Parts: sequence; C-alpha cells; structure tokens
Amino acid sequence: MHLGQETSLEHQQKLVMTQRLQQAIAILQMDAVALEERVQQELQDNPVLERVDSGEPGADCPWEEYLVGPQATGTGAEPDDWPADEDAGGGRWEERLSWQPSFHEALLGQLRLAVSASTLRRAAAFLVENLDPDGYLRQPLPELACALGVSLVHMERALAVVQSLDPAGVGARSLSECLLLQLAREPHADPLAAQIVRTHLEDLAAGRLTHIAAELRVSVAEVQAAADHIRRLNPRPGSSLGGETQPRYIVPDAVIQLVDGEPVVLLNEAATPHLRISRQYQQMWQQARRRGEQEVLRFLHQRLNSALWLIRNIEQRQQTIYRVVQCLARRQRDFLRRGSKYLRPLALRDVAQELGLHESTVSRATAHKYAQTPQGTLELRAFFSNGVACAGDHEEGRVATAGVKARLKELLAAEDPRFPASDAELAARLRQEGIRISRRTVNKYREELGIPSSRRRRRYP
Repeated sequence: MHLGQETSLEHQQKLVMTQRLQQAIAILQMDAVALEERVQQELQDNPVLERVDSGEPGADCPWEEYLVGPQATGTGAEPDDWPADEDAGGGRWEERLSWQPSFHEALLGQLRLAVSASTLRRAAAFLVENLDPDGYLRQPLPELACALGVSLVHMERALAVVQSLDPAGVGARSLSECLLLQLAREPHADPLAAQIVRTHLEDLAAGRLTHIAAELRVSVAEVQAAADHIRRLNPRPGSSLGGETQPRYIVPDAVIQLVDGEPVVLLNEAATPHLRISRQYQQMWQQARRRGEQEVLRFLHQRLNSALWLIRNIEQRQQTIYRVVQCLARRQRDFLRRGSKYLRPLALRDVAQELGLHESTVSRATAHKYAQTPQGTLELRAFFSNGVACAGDHEEGRVATAGVKARLKELLAAEDPRFPASDAELAARLRQEGIRISRRTVNKYREELGIPSSRRRRRYP
C-alpha cells in the first residue's frame, strides 16, 4: 500500500454567487412595494444616487468606465403625481393613506367609553389584549384571572363587558358562543337557530338537516331557513375590524390590454423607480480628478459603482418582467379574451425555453408580481396551470386545471339545488365533454373552490 501526498490539477465549472449577482437576483424577485422600499434605503445610504424628478431628463453619466460588467445609465421620468420631495410630502404615499386602528385598538377605544370603573376596565383591557385576530379568547378564564391577580368572578364580569362590544361575537371562547352572542343581539332572534347552534352545530356543518329536523321535531324546511340564517353570521368577528398587520398593497408591474383582440403589454412606469447619478457628485468627481485627490476618488468610485449596479439591475428587472409578461400574454390570449375556462396548460419551463432563460429566473420574475388585465388584476402565477388529459380539439390533448375548475363551477351553478350532483356524477359529465377526470380529482377541485359536498348543497322546499 502506498501512502503519501500528491498534487494534481482539476478543472471545475461552478457558479460563484458574487454580491452583485445576489443583488440582481434579489431585485428581480422583489414586488413593486418591496423594490420601492429598497430604493428608499439606497437613496438614504448612497449620496451619489438620486431620483429623476418629474419631467426632468436623465443626465449623461461619465462613470461607466468604473462599472464592472455591462454599462448602465438611469434615465426616465417620474409620474406627475409622485412627490419630488418625499420628506416635504409627509412620508411615503402608503403612509399618507387614512389611518385605521387595529382590531385591539378599536376595542380598547370602545372600552374607555363603556366602563368607568378602573379595576373592571383594567381587567377587560387585559382580556382584549389576549384576544386572537379572529376575536376569540383562547386562554382559559381562570388562568387569565390568576395571571392578573383578580378573582374569577371579577374576570367573568370583565368578559361580559368585552362580549358587549362591537362587533357582536368578540370575546367568545368557542364558535357556538360566538354565534350565540350574535343571535342574542338581533331584535327578532330565531329561537330555532339558537337551539341548532347550541345542540346540533356539528350536524349542521355536515349537512345533516333531516337528522336535525327529526331530533328537534320540526320540518326540514324550518331547519333549512334557520341554517341559512346561521350561515349569514360572522364566525370571525375580529376580521371586520382588521388585523394587527399592515395592509399589503398590490401595485401591478404591467398592464395587458387587448387591441383588436390581440394582447399589448405595457410596463407600469409608476411602479418603477427612475434613478441617476447626482449632478453634484458628477462635478465633485471631475474636480477631484483635476486636483488628483485620490482619497476622494476612491470614496466616489465605491459609491458610484454601487449606484450604477443598482440602476443596471433595476433596468434588467424591468426588461425581464416585460419579456416574461409578453410571453404569458401571447400564450394565454384566449384566457385574456374569454376568461379562466380558456386558460391553457403552461409551466415555468415552457416560458423559460421560449425566452432562453433559466427556469429559476422565470420563477423569480413572476413571484409576487401582478398584471392589470381584462380579467382583473392577477398575479403572474395565475397564468400558469397544470393540465388534465382531454380528448377533442384541445391543444396537446390537455386542458388547464383552471379551465376544468371553471367548467366545474358552471356545472354546479346550473344544478337543481333540490338534487345536487355527487362528485361521481360531476366526473361523469366532465368525461362526456372529453375531460378525463376521476371522482377523487373532482372532490379535490371542489374543495379547493370552497364548494361544499352535495349533502351540504342540497336545498329543501
């Protein structure tokens, strides 16, 4: 056996994730709001970077020789309604929207007006702070009383105060209590509805109306009317006052319009930050070069390189999104014209192959991006769909999953509610139309659409 050390040469190909490449990938994946936040941070950190004001042309940039890689310039104009000075305008536009109190803040505001006794108000406020976003009190009341150092009787009085606040149902400890609190507020409460909630809520959820009618000795029609009443109640009362998180704003990255029946893609310029190198720092660079101020030049070189890479990556992001949206619009023109029933099967790799991009690039370009279309404002991922085997004239013998779901919704909307179709019957009808689908798949699609089973859809005369 030979033991020893040897030196050898080996060739390997590997992708090195440089900081610049990481920045390009991150910017491509950002949605419009996240990109705006990133640009705002860069504007604060890098003094050589500035926005292009509305109507002002982009300046020529003498810094390209210092940019590693392809050259880039930042030109363009801001939309007329964008403030030139964000600080003077009172902050970013999202923050200038009308303020809305959170769920807990709204309840605490009511509490200050409803209760004068400080000890009771303190206990009620403690309960409000322990409500979950849906408005429920999940912790046992004795534990909360112990944690606050008050008696259980005192905490029960505080809970009654909380349950008297709006919206009706807040402070409930279970779904049945939540529904009963809402029924109790109604001027003409239905006693049958309250009885069903107290004793047969599981049967109601399962659609066993005939069983409920037999147990309560009423007609099925009466149970049906009470069930309709109960379903109009809100099982998540906290949602009507908003949650603790800030609202998420959807800003379309592109607009797709139909011109003579053909899709035309426009980028949303209002969602694209337009940047350039500050003219003041252009002059500073030129003066430093004339004077030979190497320290100043080194500082500016670093800042200029960073600014130009950001400008380049934003432009590259826009070009990639534009190409991808163009491809999606062309591939799904029937969907844009006629609706989701005509969505074609399409995968990320199909777009990647057509555009000569990596599949991961297409994935990042479509993640959390939206387009304003004739079918509404849609996430770009909505243009992709798996396929189901299909006979007939469908391309490649497949129809998109979204198209199958749309057809399923049509069948369910047209059915006789007295005799709703089972999943097996729906699968048979779709197979008659050439869509090869199993009962199990129909069940899966129906549940994804939020449509109940045939037992729960049945209506009694």
